[in-house]
Amino acid sequence: MRFYKPRLTLPLRLRSLFGRPVVEQELDDEMRYHLERQIEENIAQGMKPEEARYAALRSFGGRDQQKEQCRDVRRLNFIDDLFRDLRCAIRNLRRSPGFALMAVLIMALGIGANTAVFSVVSAVLLKPLPYPDPDRIVTLSNASTTGEARSAFSQMVSIPNFQDWHDQSSSFEAMAYYSAHEMAVMPGSTAEYALATLVSPEFFRVFAVNPIRGRMFTPAEFARGGGVPLLISHAYWMTHFGGDPHVLGRTVRISNRPTSIVGVMPESFRFPYGTDLWLPSRPIPSETEARFSRNYLAIGKLKPGIALEAAQSEMTVIAHRLEQQYPDSNKGWSVAVTRMHDDMVGDVRLTLYLLLGAVGVVLLIACANTATLLLGKAMARSREVAVRLAMGASRRRIVRQLITESLLLACLAGISGLLLAYLGAKTLVALAPANVPRLAETAIDSRVLVFTLGVSMATSFLFGLVPAFYASKVALNDALKQGGRTGSAGSSKNTRNVLVVAEVALSLVLLVAAGLMLRTLWNLRGVDPGFEASHVLTMALSVSPNEYSAPEQEVAFINEVLRRVRSLPGIQAVGT
Repeated sequence: MRFYKPRLTLPLRLRSLFGRPVVEQELDDEMRYHLERQIEENIAQGMKPEEARYAALRSFGGRDQQKEQCRDVRRLNFIDDLFRDLRCAIRNLRRSPGFALMAVLIMALGIGANTAVFSVVSAVLLKPLPYPDPDRIVTLSNASTTGEARSAFSQMVSIPNFQDWHDQSSSFEAMAYYSAHEMAVMPGSTAEYALATLVSPEFFRVFAVNPIRGRMFTPAEFARGGGVPLLISHAYWMTHFGGDPHVLGRTVRISNRPTSIVGVMPESFRFPYGTDLWLPSRPIPSETEARFSRNYLAIGKLKPGIALEAAQSEMTVIAHRLEQQYPDSNKGWSVAVTRMHDDMVGDVRLTLYLLLGAVGVVLLIACANTATLLLGKAMARSREVAVRLAMGASRRRIVRQLITESLLLACLAGISGLLLAYLGAKTLVALAPANVPRLAETAIDSRVLVFTLGVSMATSFLFGLVPAFYASKVALNDALKQGGRTGSAGSSKNTRNVLVVAEVALSLVLLVAAGLMLRTLWNLRGVDPGFEASHVLTMALSVSPNEYSAPEQEVAFINEVLRRVRSLPGIQAVGT
């Protein structure tokens, strides 16, 4: 008798999992239906009713066997076995809590370290920029054609060069320059420092962002003269004005000059570097005339459908043209067009991937350590496994139960690892250098949770397969003898030796790498910089271009700062 094989749709699987009595009733009804149809066929062929019934039952074979086949088709046995394995795994762990705690702790450390580092990698390297069409946003900087190394100076552009890039290119939807400064700000009666960014007219078009309150700067407000408008960040609005909906029109003094708030930017936008305030850039005359005055950073947004390579080719041609036109300032310089995300993370990408690789090795060590523990436990359970095999359990069934135990351990370790990862991520953010981009966005989000789940599943198989394979190879006769040794004891010893060697080798790799790094740092402490560095203090001095109308005024200000610092007690020399 052959039965129709039902499709294993999701509703059927759910019914099999949560509605076992209903499914069993359906199996009984199906068996009864087929039996009755067979009896009717036998009667139609001339058999008596009682004879037809016996013939139908004989053709069916054992009803329980037929129902068992149907249960296999509907995955009822698989689900029963899974729950049975889980209950058995829980009982085994409860019988040896010390072993369970040790295994979970070892794996939790490995999973937690990997999750913590991955949360930083995800925030800094993998997560796209929080702007519309982030892949079209690029940075534009000077690039040396003479082999000069990239530096902070080479990234800066002059306004005349930028204006020529803007006017002569056709690959960009918008192009802007900006310059960020720490400025003295008085939102009320108290002065403090805030990060203010001077921006050109198309700056906010690059990011396709608009204020949530108020308006953008008007073209007329970028000209010198008249009042100075101000855009503030959402964070600055909340911390300094309490989210006051009537903040527009309020006066904030910046570098002792009054500005009027005209808009509040969205909470997600604080480019660059966590900016608090944005002001329209009003360059002084010398900056608009001298191509040597490289004081700004430049960004752009590619037009839809324009490839980065096409934009780079166009800008290279423009730079070559400017090099021929202005050899005094532009000779040896081209233009580099780089995706903003790549430009932001270029200095930390390799470091983060190396760190992720290092904690990956730690996870492999944890897997090898846990596999050794499980292998020892499997040896102690060889008689139990042999009894189950003798009673008819298949070796596949034994392996599946042991894999379920390792999976349960991995799940417990994954949950514990998440807690450790939360603390570890906070520690990494606190210890990392301040110039790591987007580090503040580190969080245990859905991407990190999926990573943790994947790592937990992968590690459960890594450290569970070896003990499961060993247990499935138990020699029945030897294992069932009272006090007898298993025939695979020698192979188990060899396997443990291999695992121990792997642990030592991986640990040695980490130890040597850490030693080399410490030796490098120690050697750097002894490098002669070429000057006497003891008792020398440095400070950053930022002069707002909007504060002074001529270079002479900036020079006078700096000279006054030098005079006042030189007069302080204990100062021997001052320079800029």
